[in-house]
Amino acid sequence: MISSLSTRLLVSVGILLLVFFGVTIVVLEVAFREAGERAQQDILDSQIMALLAAAEPAADDGLVMPPDLPEPRYGTPGSGLYAELRNADKQTVWSSRSAIGMRLPRPAAGEPGEQRLARLTLEDGTPVMTATLSVNWEFADGTLMPFTFHVTESLDSLNAQIAAYRRQ
Repeated sequence: MISSLSTRLLVSVGILLLVFFGVTIVVLEVAFREAGERAQQDILDSQIMALLAAAEPAADDGLVMPPDLPEPRYGTPGSGLYAELRNADKQTVWSSRSAIGMRLPRPAAGEPGEQRLARLTLEDGTPVMTATLSVNWEFADGTLMPFTFHVTESLDSLNAQIAAYRRQ
């Protein structure tokens, strides 16, 4: 009888430990993924703000971007970081050199001042995260013109980090 009782106790404790470790692994992976996605969102937010700061009014009530931006990946085709500036008619006014030859996803823009984030997929199947910020730009003569800034970044790096975390 003692042998039977100790066997049942050992099996019960073993099952509880397996369940505990399984739940712990799932919780840690979800927390790691969410922290990575929050960091990605913060990066995209700072990229949008940098583009907003770099934009300059043009003579024709438009905006122009400098030829070289502080983030070098905008100048490297296929770098995984892409940006576009669109006018009220949703026409691309400017796009980064990194976006040459690419059709970037066009998520819906929000109200002026509203930033939106979306997980999308490029035509080649690459998963990306896109941040969109709509603004009403006030020119020197008081004219307000709507523009939308889009920053898209490949999620390949984030997915590689998550895969490396899983292998640990």
